[in-house]
Amino acid sequence: MKQINKLVITSSLVWCLSVLTFIGIMAVATKFMSNDPSFGQGGGEEYLLIPMLLTVLIGVVSFAFVIFSLLFLRVKNRSANNNQITFMKLKSTHFLYGGFLLIYSSLIFLFGWRQGSLIQTASGAYSGQELFDEINQFRSENDKATVSLDVNLCDNLVSRYQVVSQGKGSHEGFEDWAKQEGITETYTLAEMYIVDSETPRKAIEFWNDSPGHKLVLLGDYNYGCSYAHNGDAVVIFGNKENR
Repeated sequence: MKQINKLVITSSLVWCLSVLTFIGIMAVATKFMSNDPSFGQGGGEEYLLIPMLLTVLIGVVSFAFVIFSLLFLRVKNRSANNNQITFMKLKSTHFLYGGFLLIYSSLIFLFGWRQGSLIQTASGAYSGQELFDEINQFRSENDKATVSLDVNLCDNLVSRYQVVSQGKGSHEGFEDWAKQEGITETYTLAEMYIVDSETPRKAIEFWNDSPGHKLVLLGDYNYGCSYAHNGDAVVIFGNKENR
């Protein structure tokens, strides 16, 4: 009987810890979603799926141990007087409610994670790094040297992106922006942008279908940088001038 009591206590503790861990995972995932509701950074919650599922599995198993142990403990030893089986008055409804809450929360999390993945795909949620890597992949496929990420070109590129995104695409003001950032004195520059693109590859395909953009995309540039959010993106290429 003592072993069963220990099993109930241990299982209950494990179950409670699994619930608390699950709540913690939910909180972290919700933080990612609230900080980046459009999943413009590619989403940060995907890696939490496996820990969440493991937590749910541990919670379900430990909860099952609790229930079966409680059912076993409900049957007491035969009474010496009437030789009948009596039952302990145990309130197991709290465990039942907790189990339903755990299962319900897991279903809500899975639904939210699934919907988030769909939103990420539909909204063109890719990062500037993903676009930059795709550009270099495309250049390699076309026997062109890859461009190196340049911190000087990346500096404050987000301000240029905001102008392009808010205006839904225009090269107007690029030269003034480059002069203001002090990079025209060191680099020869070229700019490309795109709005409402679903994936980095589709952005590449769009540029590749335009002769002017294709010349820039496969141009003899050594450096570059890109910024992307919510399907809008701006890319600049450059070469250092010899002075």
